[in-house]
Amino acid sequence: MANDQKKSPEEKRRDELSEIFHKLVDHVYFEPPEGKKLEYPCILYERSSGLTNFANNLPYMFNYRYTVTEIDRDPDSDIPSMIAKLPMCTFDRGFVSDNLYHKVFTIY
Repeated sequence: MANDQKKSPEEKRRDELSEIFHKLVDHVYFEPPEGKKLEYPCILYERSSGLTNFANNLPYMFNYRYTVTEIDRDPDSDIPSMIAKLPMCTFDRGFVSDNLYHKVFTIY
């Protein structure tokens, strides 16, 4: 618990996301370094931008936006539909690369 008290709200949010993703798949990677050998199916996620809400021209709330990519060998995997049901999540696109099926989402 002592470590949780030292974490920023953003670190805590990222930990929460990681826990949610680990319930869906065994392999979850946050901003993996280039060349990292991935195991499939997996979820990759990274910060992509943020959403700032303003009142009287001043920011009063900020949330990071994450790009979440599910990668699988199975084109009919149930994992993307489970990700799509998460709060503040939208499906962006899907594509195939190296015979792997990628589904890309945005989540706040």
